Amino acid sequence: MISGLFRVANIMILTRLLVQAEMGQIALLALIYGFTQFLAALGLNHAAPLIVPEEEKNGRFDRIRGLLTRSLLLIAISSAILMLLLTMLTPSILSTGYLSEEMLIIATFIIPFSALEVFLDSFLLARYKVKKLAFGRIVFDLTRIIATVILVVLGFGVIGVAYGWLAGEVIVVLILGTAALSGLPDKGSTIDMRPVLAFAIPSLLFQVVDVTIQNTDRIILLVLTDLQALGVYDVILSILFMMSFLSLAIATSIYPVLTRFRLKADQREDIKKKIGTAVSVLARYILILLVPISVIVSMNSSIVLASLFGSSYATYPNAVVSFSLLVLAYSVWGLTYALHTVLRSLSEAK
Repeated sequence: MISGLFRVANIMILTRLLVQAEMGQIALLALIYGFTQFLAALGLNHAAPLIVPEEEKNGRFDRIRGLLTRSLLLIAISSAILMLLLTMLTPSILSTGYLSEEMLIIATFIIPFSALEVFLDSFLLARYKVKKLAFGRIVFDLTRIIATVILVVLGFGVIGVAYGWLAGEVIVVLILGTAALSGLPDKGSTIDMRPVLAFAIPSLLFQVVDVTIQNTDRIILLVLTDLQALGVYDVILSILFMMSFLSLAIATSIYPVLTRFRLKADQREDIKKKIGTAVSVLARYILILLVPISVIVSMNSSIVLASLFGSSYATYPNAVVSFSLLVLAYSVWGLTYALHTVLRSLSEAK
């Protein structure tokens, strides 16, 4: 929740420092960021919370260290491949005139750090290192806000935002990486990664489809209109991110709990009933939170947009109507995401 508030605060400041077309460039950079981040992670961010609790239960911290080491190696390899691919696509992207060469270079260097951040985030969550994870996330968000705002004020423009993102990723990887190694032996035992990847890859494919669907509207909007329209639309989505972040935070927090329930399901019959109860409570809790918020916000769309991002966003053609419809739709999306998280924790993502 804190992370979501930081993100909205950052956008509120940037909308007053940059024009709408420049916000569109940031949205396009975020699109590349989002795709490469999860592709480079290879779905290992989904596999870690499934495997780590079981190994901890058996006291096999050497195998956890082995999983961490091999996962980082695989992510490094996949990141290198994606960096090469993005470099090869740079001339084609530059020909559109949407992004500069410097922005694409920065986006290339962000890839490995963002992928590591996603994996380490899940790894620490699986080990219940909640305080260290929360500290890392707060430092990450604060770094991005401070760095981007300072660089934009100094005249770097959109490039300053890209550098701010890179700085945040580097710092959070250092923090989360150090936390991930704590409590583990110096050397890990050999672990067969084939079963891990057998779960990770299908989860990755689902996430690729999910991210593609989420970003298709941005791509269509950019092709049919311009960067200015994309910038307004992406700013609107930042509010919706807060709603989805509520369901994400709740569902993610219950992820390790359901995983441990699943590990005990073969031993105790009553565990299955507890899982059903937990899932039911999760769904009701998310709907109770999201539905009232979405209704109130949609009824006051113009005021919300003007207050947060300025009158230019509230008066942009069809922005208020679009915002109202999207807010209502995202309450359902939040529940869908939470249920998918439950399926992953129960090893049913396939």
